[in-house]
Amino acid sequence: MAGETTQRALRRVTQSLDTEKNTKKRALLYLQRALYYATSQDSKHALRDTREAMRLASSDVDALTRAAHIFTVLNMPEKAVRVLDAALHRAPTDSQAQHIHSLRIALQPRESALHRLPVELMVHVFGYLSFASLFPCMQVCRAWRRWITRHSPLWHTIHVKAASGPPSADPVVLRAQSDTLKTFVSRSTRHLSHLSLTPPLTNMDRPWRILPYLRLTSLYIECDYTRAAAWFAWAMQLPKLHQLTIQCTASKFTSPHPWLGSPMPVPTATPPLTHLSLFQTPPLREEHASLCSHLHSFVYDAGPSMQALQDVRERAMPIITSICLDLGGGALRSLPTVPNLSSQPMFPYLEILKAPWTLVWPLLTPHLRVWECQLAGAGTTTYALMELVHATRTTLEEWNIRLTSDTRTQIVDDVLAQCTNLHTLRIYVDEATVDPPGLLTPAAAMASVCTPALLLQLLTPGALHHQVRCPKLQRIEIHNDTSVRGRELMEMHGKR
Repeated sequence: MAGETTQRALRRVTQSLDTEKNTKKRALLYLQRALYYATSQDSKHALRDTREAMRLASSDVDALTRAAHIFTVLNMPEKAVRVLDAALHRAPTDSQAQHIHSLRIALQPRESALHRLPVELMVHVFGYLSFASLFPCMQVCRAWRRWITRHSPLWHTIHVKAASGPPSADPVVLRAQSDTLKTFVSRSTRHLSHLSLTPPLTNMDRPWRILPYLRLTSLYIECDYTRAAAWFAWAMQLPKLHQLTIQCTASKFTSPHPWLGSPMPVPTATPPLTHLSLFQTPPLREEHASLCSHLHSFVYDAGPSMQALQDVRERAMPIITSICLDLGGGALRSLPTVPNLSSQPMFPYLEILKAPWTLVWPLLTPHLRVWECQLAGAGTTTYALMELVHATRTTLEEWNIRLTSDTRTQIVDDVLAQCTNLHTLRIYVDEATVDPPGLLTPAAAMASVCTPALLLQLLTPGALHHQVRCPKLQRIEIHNDTSVRGRELMEMHGKR
């Protein structure tokens, strides 16, 4: 009904325009028709009639005021303000000037509460944002962009990544990465402490030449394995470096395997490293053992190289005083039992251990809190395993167990019986196994391969035994498995 009324009004105004000869009246009729168009969401015809009216009555204050109203209806406040400013220069009467001023005040954008805060406080708030979150904030307004780019302490962390797509040696991509890095470093000045770089920039010949003297405390490098040794040597020259991560791309491995080639260089200087993470890098030397002796966290991924794991086990582990030790790689999936160490390692400060049990035993860790292990092939090391569990039964809070096709249920049950302080249990299925048939006797269940379903029965009082395993358990996570049913979880929760 409203649409029909608008159409009749438009036809009436159009007929009046065809017969009207007075210029001012024609301008007012154009504005009247433009308002009908604007209210019916026809911005194209509304703008056409408004411009025609302003051409016919460019000096009339009333016509300009009505045109500003139409721009407001069309959600064009900037144009409305400009038209009102033009009306103020046309010698309006006192009442007209007062009306124009009231309209301009109504059209002014309301100032946000954030813009009324002191600059120092806003910069302090920006300091809580991550590096990636700074860029959306820079797009809010010019003031925010100016504050962020000029306040160098905000640029203490820099991540320079390549454009979308696979890394390449394209000169355009290299130039873009280099220019981006130079821009960020110039903004940070002396406040840069965390730097992260990715290919193709990291695969250039000595890319650190574009960097000034930096006092980095954290460095993350992702590069080809042929460039890892050069980056390692450069990182060892940083006097303030505390955290170093070098991750090599495994897709470019050639024959012979890089682990059979040249090892990492011997550092001429030793920075105060506390966290060292190496992923598929060239092998370590015997001289690097002293570097590992002061680490708080040592993460080592040897990829498919079995020799690398054995070298680290023989050279670095006996002198490690770390709080966190994480050994990984594809070789761990088929790791056989390795010979014992020449001397039993003592880790007096170790709190987080992530490594296959066959790689690190025998060891003593009196303060272990988090333990991730794979109990495959642990039949010959049961005594040493239980010795470790007994030593950490009151300190162990989180156990991440990786189940394989030869993980025995009896060993898992013995560990759960000792861990009275355990509150988090994470189950990872590395090798899928067939669940044993239901209604197994306790003896048959203990002799079978451990599965997530059997492990839940161990934690359910009355299922396989009446004792309550891990009385402080609060959280259970099961990964890479879909065989556990919700009914089993509800039954375990109800009985515990």
